[in-house]
Amino acid sequence: HQFVASALAVKAGHDIIPDSKIGCMIAATTTYPMTSKPEDVFAAMENERKTLFFSDVQARGAYPGYIKRYLAENNIEIEMAEGDEELLKEHTVDYIGFSYYMSMAASTDPEEL
Repeated sequence: HQFVASALAVKAGHDIIPDSKIGCMIAATTTYPMTSKPEDVFAAMENERKTLFFSDVQARGAYPGYIKRYLAENNIEIEMAEGDEELLKEHTVDYIGFSYYMSMAASTDPEEL
């Protein structure tokens, strides 16, 4: 899976060039709530989390609690081989690059979009 592959690539890069800096890049989008209703604010926050989740794992070395909860609530199980969690924890990226292309709005009411 891609997070283990990232950790292995970081490990290989640091093994080859110990003082190298290896990062990940996300295509960042900012999500604004369509209205000030708490439901829309929460929807925007949830959308932001989905964008940042990938860099959270690669930079922090573990799945964040909000994703673990999302996976459990949606009956999604991540298959982890022995040693995968240690790889993620021990070989995190040194930096996160952002490519910013656009903003979007979120609402719980599809008619408002």
